[in-house]
Amino acid sequence: MTKQQRDIIDAKKEVFRGFCLKWGKDIERRFLDECSRRPNADPQIIMDRLTHDKIQERFDEFYG
Repeated sequence: MTKQQRDIIDAKKEVFRGFCLKWGKDIERRFLDECSRRPNADPQIIMDRLTHDKIQERFDEFYG
């Protein structure tokens, strides 16, 4: 895992904490797998794509 990947994971964990969402190791595993399969892709976009739905669902619960 690169420093950039670790920073992205840590930042997204903070977002999950802020929305009282449980962070799963499966998110990290899928993120790292996707990054290795797509080395030229922006890792931030990969993480955002993987976590968008969970965050959106919680946002909708809070702010309807």
